[in-house]
Amino acid sequence: MDDIRNTIKKYISIIGGYTAILSLAVLLILLILAIIGRLLPERFNAFALFIFADDVFQVENFILVFVTIFLAGTISIIGSSEKLITEFRDKIKIIEQTLGKVVPLDNIAQVYPEIQKSVIEYNNLYGNSFHEEKLITVVALSGRTNAENFIPWHKDQSLLDGWKIVIYVPDDLAMKPSYIPSIWPQTRRDAIRQLKEEIDPSKTVIEIKETDHVPFIHGFKLGKSRPAYWVSFLRWRDVSQEFRSDAMDPYEIAMPNSKSIPSEIRRQMFEVWLKKISM
Repeated sequence: MDDIRNTIKKYISIIGGYTAILSLAVLLILLILAIIGRLLPERFNAFALFIFADDVFQVENFILVFVTIFLAGTISIIGSSEKLITEFRDKIKIIEQTLGKVVPLDNIAQVYPEIQKSVIEYNNLYGNSFHEEKLITVVALSGRTNAENFIPWHKDQSLLDGWKIVIYVPDDLAMKPSYIPSIWPQTRRDAIRQLKEEIDPSKTVIEIKETDHVPFIHGFKLGKSRPAYWVSFLRWRDVSQEFRSDAMDPYEIAMPNSKSIPSEIRRQMFEVWLKKISM
């Protein structure tokens, strides 16, 4: 049944196309003749051929008829092209899903300004009071950059008023593997202490959750119902069992409005890892 319907639409489209082209050609010819007929004396008027009895068959009638036919043919083409438009949109959708944007950022220093922009947008939307959407979830390694950025945002700029920040950090046991630099456990303890001491809990809620996992998947989740993600992965050197100096670079952004497959994969990976370290 669909094949028959498509075949009918195909022939309607062809007929409509030829009709529209023919009507347009005739219309142009009539317009040219009409201009010539207005300029020449009546005895040379090409439209004398259309004189019947005492009435002159006005060229305007021809124009009206052929305009009607032309419009009908054009509408026929548009109507029969619906299937082609739908197929084109479906192909575009597949391309967007397959090659969708997962925006990379070179390092952690570029991540915080992006998060800050989102925080400001949320504040403009929900105000300075507490709201369930004003939630930042962090899977951190030491928490050092969290303290370096969140504390000034809170104290100097009041950007985090009404926000809840949940930070997952590995505990001392998870920090024991040899591939973790010896300074990181102390860095983690210092960062946690600073966050708890420097941030006023009546304005910003800080919740520290220690886990027994090294955060192989690391990053940020901002928002609740339609969150944005900044995701990175720990990497080792090729030979030794040590982290690379750029172990957590680059970060990749999966924004709420991105429905691409790569973005969805980043979201799922972060959520699965978050669930694992929360157990």
